[in-house]
Amino acid sequence: MWRKIPGLDPRFSLILVFMGMFVLTGIFETGYNFFYPYPGMWEVSLLTMVVVSACGAFIAFFPIRSLRTAEARLDTLLNGSPAPQFVIDADHRVIFWNRAMEIESGIKAAEMYGSTDPWRAFYTEQRPTLADLLVDGNVEKFPEWYTGRITRSPLIDGSYEAVDFFPHIGKNGRWFYFTASPVRDDKGVLLGAVESFINVTRSKRTEEVLKANKLLLEDSMELAHMAYWEFDLPSGTFIFNDRFYALYGTTAEREGGYRMPADVYVKNFVLPEDAGLVQERIAASLSSQGPDTPSELEHRIIRRDGEIRYIKVRIRTTRDKTGRTIRSNGANQDITLRIQALISLKESEARYRNVVEDQTEFISRFLPDGTHVFVNDAYCRYFGLKREDIIGHRIRPRIPAEDRERVKQFFASLTPDHPVDSIEHRIIMPDGTILWQRWSDRAIFDSSGTITGYQSVGRDITEQRQAEIALKISEARFLAFISEAAMRLKNPLTLIENNLESVVSDIDRGKVSIPDLTLQLRLQTKNLAQIRSNINELNRAIVDHSGGIPDASKKFLTE
Repeated sequence: MWRKIPGLDPRFSLILVFMGMFVLTGIFETGYNFFYPYPGMWEVSLLTMVVVSACGAFIAFFPIRSLRTAEARLDTLLNGSPAPQFVIDADHRVIFWNRAMEIESGIKAAEMYGSTDPWRAFYTEQRPTLADLLVDGNVEKFPEWYTGRITRSPLIDGSYEAVDFFPHIGKNGRWFYFTASPVRDDKGVLLGAVESFINVTRSKRTEEVLKANKLLLEDSMELAHMAYWEFDLPSGTFIFNDRFYALYGTTAEREGGYRMPADVYVKNFVLPEDAGLVQERIAASLSSQGPDTPSELEHRIIRRDGEIRYIKVRIRTTRDKTGRTIRSNGANQDITLRIQALISLKESEARYRNVVEDQTEFISRFLPDGTHVFVNDAYCRYFGLKREDIIGHRIRPRIPAEDRERVKQFFASLTPDHPVDSIEHRIIMPDGTILWQRWSDRAIFDSSGTITGYQSVGRDITEQRQAEIALKISEARFLAFISEAAMRLKNPLTLIENNLESVVSDIDRGKVSIPDLTLQLRLQTKNLAQIRSNINELNRAIVDHSGGIPDASKKFLTE
């Protein structure tokens, strides 16, 4: 409520008016009786004074009542305002503090009336409010207290407005838009100032979120190499921005502004081989009858520095219910790195496929249930099947019963710590032939350690196995021959040794005769010839069983 000043109290004014009228009436009656005396004058005089004074008071009551009514209406109006407000007089005393201000600040009006410290509602330390600065006329001190946050009101002369954060109001602080206006009488004399507040915390928070989202969007577009554009339908021109021009290696200054006719854009920035596609897609997007038509295309551009890059264009054309186009906008994204990676991948896949297809090994990839997802030509040729008969089908070669458990244990042994291993086993071909294969298998696991498939490389080792078997047979035969040859060498040598010892003994005793000695020597010579024959036969067997022996050595050993 308004602060009551005794000199302006309507009730006190009514008493003064009544007393003044009573005194004037008494003076008038006294003078009248002095000049026109008659009996009973005091009775008449008293009655006259009462009547006249009452009439004066009654007459004076109406303007005073009107004043009080106007004051009550103003008080109701201001107190009913949802915007916190306070008013100070020329001496900085608070003369009004509405209910919204009580609620917002937590300070009662009765506590503030007549005080000079309205700052307590907003700050923790004493300082002037905007209304205080206006009353003192210290406009030049605004920057000291409201740096960069206060502006002159465009609506009310002499008023100022600002937006600021008050951290000590409420639980988490509040943002207020506030204004201060001087109050003057009809002669321009400053009577005080009124300061009003509007809580804009929610809109400010929303603004901060929008700013954060905008920065996030800008960062995202920067990371994604994207740029936004609009198309002005009446003029047929594109509306670009700095980010768009940066994507194309140019600037708005170089291009003459942010607007560019569609044909100029196509001529200056679209690769000639792709120009027809771009123009066709633009026309199709604008002529489509759908209510909201999105479309995409990829094409090449020529930057101002001459570099050719790939972009992906997303176009959205918006129409009203009648089908009239009301807006067309979109975004261009630089996808050069992706396209280059895709090209490199295709080239790598082509090289890999060429290598794989040229391999004589069987290469396959299959799922845990046996469904094949890739096989090379060698695999198809070996099993006599077409690629389309294998891909997408469960192909499990027939394995002899003796090898099945070993193959099963082999695949079970593949783990994330031991994903690769090799195995040799037999398979039964469609014609019943049993062949040998050697497979190198890699188990492929997902992040949870579950097998998602197998990569296998195999080859036929039937000839190798047959050769190994033949070699084993040959080695067994050779060992048997060696044993036999050793016995054949050992027996003649033993016989020669025994005969020579007998001859030597006879010579020592002097009992030998020349004919007997000659016969013994001839007999031992024959035994030695047999030994030599056995050695040559053994050498021939060694030469035949071993490889890499020079011809001269062969001749020496076998002759």
